[in-house]
Amino acid sequence: MQCVACGRAYDGPANFCPSCGAAISTPPVSNPWAPTAPPSAPAPPDGAVPPYGAVPPYGAVPPYGAVPPYGTPSSAYGGAPGYVLPPTEVVRARHRRRQGILIGAAAVIAAAVVVAVAVNSTSNSGSSRSTDAVAQTVSEDDGSVLVTYPAGHFTDRFPSTPTELQEPGSFGGAHFTIYLAVVAAPRRMLVASEDVDIHVPDAQLGAEVRAAVGSFAASSGFTLSEQHVTTFRDYQANQGTLTDPQGNTYTLLAFMYRDNRMYMIFAPSGDQFDSLTSNFVAIK
Repeated sequence: MQCVACGRAYDGPANFCPSCGAAISTPPVSNPWAPTAPPSAPAPPDGAVPPYGAVPPYGAVPPYGAVPPYGTPSSAYGGAPGYVLPPTEVVRARHRRRQGILIGAAAVIAAAVVVAVAVNSTSNSGSSRSTDAVAQTVSEDDGSVLVTYPAGHFTDRFPSTPTELQEPGSFGGAHFTIYLAVVAAPRRMLVASEDVDIHVPDAQLGAEVRAAVGSFAASSGFTLSEQHVTTFRDYQANQGTLTDPQGNTYTLLAFMYRDNRMYMIFAPSGDQFDSLTSNFVAIK
């Protein structure tokens, strides 16, 4: 070996040169298995957004309680790439809207139940029990009676003077009022309208009238043998065929005139039902 200070050779490893006494430094022994530090990535500029699908370092956890800003890809929080985490208020608003739809639907069903009970319990006395407005009736030469029911928003022709009813109700915070004109003998028939203070979305109107027909059948004691989707003067409607315990056949038509008003027409199948539907006029 050779001293780097004086240049003289010496034998074996030593801490000091035997000629000049200079300290001899031992070169470090390299370890091929030692880990090397990864190159540090440059810091992104302010406001930069990571590319779609970017994955955080393994084990990275956001601070407890941290909420990403609206629009942050959830891949940064361990979720599937591409899904956007909505704010809490958006979730609550969607829940309130969905809850309102369900309450409105339940109110329509509850109203159909009221109509079903009324058709079985009303006597054909011809007296009015309306608390708001009394129907105006005009008799015709053929014995039929043209009935205009302003509170119920309809006009129709009946074979005899009907009983007018007004039944208020509520369900789950939704309030509704049922207006009925009912003839109970010799066979039952009615025209009913329902006003509810919650607006039903257009996408739900078909489901509402279908549920109304089914609820009427379940509460009236009639057997629903058939129901189908139809229209009545361009309004979404459902029509059902029902049979009473004596075997008489009836037809029920339910349709949404507006998103907060439904009409129901019920009569013995055939000429009597056809007469009610052809003479029916909705009053705005």
